[in-house]
Amino acid sequence: MRKVAGLIALGLGAFLLVSALMLKVYAYPALAKVPLDQYSKSVSQGQNMEAFYVSDLATKSGLTLTSTRFVKADQAAEKKQGGNVAVWDSFVRSTDQNGTVLSAGLQRVAMDRTTGEAVQCCNTYNAASEDPADQQATAYKGLIFKMPFNAQKQTYQWWDNTLLKPVDAKFVRTQDLFGTNVYVYRMVIPATAYTQQDVPATLAGDPKATGNITVDRVYENTRTLWVEPNTGIVVKGEEVLNTRFQKDGADIVTLQKGTISYDDKTVKANAEDAGGKGSKLALVHSTLPLTFLILGVLLLLAGFLLVRGNTGRGRREAV
Repeated sequence: MRKVAGLIALGLGAFLLVSALMLKVYAYPALAKVPLDQYSKSVSQGQNMEAFYVSDLATKSGLTLTSTRFVKADQAAEKKQGGNVAVWDSFVRSTDQNGTVLSAGLQRVAMDRTTGEAVQCCNTYNAASEDPADQQATAYKGLIFKMPFNAQKQTYQWWDNTLLKPVDAKFVRTQDLFGTNVYVYRMVIPATAYTQQDVPATLAGDPKATGNITVDRVYENTRTLWVEPNTGIVVKGEEVLNTRFQKDGADIVTLQKGTISYDDKTVKANAEDAGGKGSKLALVHSTLPLTFLILGVLLLLAGFLLVRGNTGRGRREAV
């Protein structure tokens, strides 16, 4: 009887060890992939902001700005890439409290479904308006819309769509958002003159001036991301912006200034979605394999002792 029990324990132990390996090697990699049917909407809002109105050639303050972004997968393009590349089209529009459109943009990005890193394919582009004619071919690099699966407490390269290059996203702390544990990453972008632009000379302060002058467009931003680490999903995003025109190193016009971040409805929905998916991934990636490993080793040890003990007793009885 002891021998039978020992053999059963050995079999169960071996099964659990193989199951732990299968979960790590096959089940988790199959689950930890960017979805091919992505569709999302995020809303950000900023209070008491400043923004430049092109129609008035003036900066207004005390504004409530709302930025709405839609992201949708191009499943036909994804299929052509063989299934391991996610291709996302994004549209974003910023409005004031009266519905006046202040800015808009289009993006097409491609990323590796496993790593989240940008992939060079699929006619990716960037446009600083809603007009498709403004689309500029863009070779994205680094991470774009999400962190990697099983994100770590380290620095990552995150694409900045103004500078058109990746910047350091440094881990700063952990936090709880609506019951979901998140990692917080921060990008500090110092004042950077990233392009030049011809503007009416009156913007330099002389109402009698005529013609145009060439100015520097300066960008300054502190971007913070709250990320569910198992999925890499951005639960919350925030930007502290200060973009302006400079002439000879001096600020002459504020283009946008203030803090804008995901609204509570967006954050709560993201936290619930990422939290649920993250728990399942953690179960497959860590909890179940570790549990199966410990139980498997214990059962193998117990089975070995039972079989060996039964053999030893049989020899003594024979004598």
